[in-house]
Amino acid sequence: MKPLQLRLGGTKMFVFTSFFKLISVRSASILIFILCIGFLSGIRNKENGELMDRLSEELFEITIDVIGETTDILEDINIKEEMQKKILTNLKKINEHNN
Repeated sequence: MKPLQLRLGGTKMFVFTSFFKLISVRSASILIFILCIGFLSGIRNKENGELMDRLSEELFEITIDVIGETTDILEDINIKEEMQKKILTNLKKINEHNN
């Protein structure tokens, strides 16, 4: 299995199992979301309060969508890997039976 490579703050993370891929991608998405909300809070003032609220809500919705789509992709990968394992197992059994 090819590892997933993530870079967070200059630190490379190599994740090999699908479960940890899922956790790492979610964590990275949530971390980015929190950093962006912190930035928006820092530049907020009386004049742009409504804009910052709207941007924060949009950012939240986009982050949730990205996490959901990423989760779906990784679950599809898990299903594919499990199917491949079952097929290989069945082929080995057939080959053993034929020999």
